[in-house]
Amino acid sequence: MLSDKINTWKLKSIQKIQEDAEEARQQVQTLIALNNGKTTSCVHKITQELKQDRQNHGFDERDLNKWKKKLDELKLNVSKSDLYIDEQQSENDFITNLLAKEKESFERVCGPVSIKENVQLASHNFNIFPISGEFVAEDNIILENSYQSNSSYGWAGHNEVYTNGKCSKKVNGYTSDYSKGDVIELTLDCDHHLIRMTNIRSTKSYEINVDLKGCPFPWMLHLNLFHHQTRIRVNLLRVSRKQ
Repeated sequence: MLSDKINTWKLKSIQKIQEDAEEARQQVQTLIALNNGKTTSCVHKITQELKQDRQNHGFDERDLNKWKKKLDELKLNVSKSDLYIDEQQSENDFITNLLAKEKESFERVCGPVSIKENVQLASHNFNIFPISGEFVAEDNIILENSYQSNSSYGWAGHNEVYTNGKCSKKVNGYTSDYSKGDVIELTLDCDHHLIRMTNIRSTKSYEINVDLKGCPFPWMLHLNLFHHQTRIRVNLLRVSRKQ
């Protein structure tokens, strides 16, 4: 009887490990495919811009330097991998879950903001504090005040909430209660077309419903930093759905 229980436990443990390993392997393959797609899209965009410049006015030394810089940046992005495996302890102490993740980073900046520490820290050139964070459609042109974009949805200081680029006060009871060192959890619920923000310190949570007509997928996070000495670090937690 005891021997049978041990064998059953052994088989279940092996099956669980195999399932977790296969899920992690599929996550890696999905992330690699996404990265390859981004690279292909970037190459196509550069090619089209080169053709357009040549048709418009040809090239001079400044153009050559600009395109050399873009190609060098593309080469650097292709050569480095942002994928990593995160080990998370499961309910069973002896089994560690493996999660394939991609390091989230800031892609572009506009205005007096610089990117540091392996593009995971955004810093105002003078100082910082997150006054405004919005989600906009990914193909939206980057602007210094992206919260004014028609596809903007998000939260700001002074108890302000933005929907379709329009500002309202205290929507759904929102108050901009932030302190230095706060950890803010942002959730993109694509199934229900909403975004959720939770302040871990205060445990306050707020939601905004997103109209896909004004802000279609894919979404991109924009942060507007205005106050001196504001610093924001991005840390991705990807939640997978169980079928």
